[in-house]
Amino acid sequence: MNAKEIEIFLNEAYRKADYELMFQKAAHDEELFFTLWQVIKEKPGGKNWRLFWIMEHATEKNNSYLTSILDELYEFILQAESDSYLRIGFKMIMRCSISEEYAGALLDKCIQWINNPKIKVGTRAMALEFFFRTCQLYPELTPELLAIIDQHMERAPSAGLKSRMLQIRKQLT
Repeated sequence: MNAKEIEIFLNEAYRKADYELMFQKAAHDEELFFTLWQVIKEKPGGKNWRLFWIMEHATEKNNSYLTSILDELYEFILQAESDSYLRIGFKMIMRCSISEEYAGALLDKCIQWINNPKIKVGTRAMALEFFFRTCQLYPELTPELLAIIDQHMERAPSAGLKSRMLQIRKQLT
């Protein structure tokens, strides 16, 4: 599929079966996967988050396509404003080893997202998860994450976020 065909698909696909087929195609067709990525980078707004979703599903069992775009993916997430792009991007990033080059910049953003009640819970949970994975790489960051968790526990977070915070807290102490 070329970029034009992908745009046509995006405008015409409404059924889950259409997307399931694209998940499979993108998982097995490297050229399609990278064409999806090019379309997203060129036009990151509108319905193109669905293309990102296709990429995320395509890399669920095999992250080999991600390694060549990982730096670009970090840069994209650092600029993203859409919760959909953030959640999906985090999922893909966390399928790979944390990039030391981008860890600090993304960690700064994660702290902002975790502390922003206007950010959707799913995005805040993914940011928390990234912070936790970064602490495993850099244990000296653990006290900061524990302080953030304690601060958020006082605010009565959602049940899912609270559960994950308690799990992380237990693993870090």
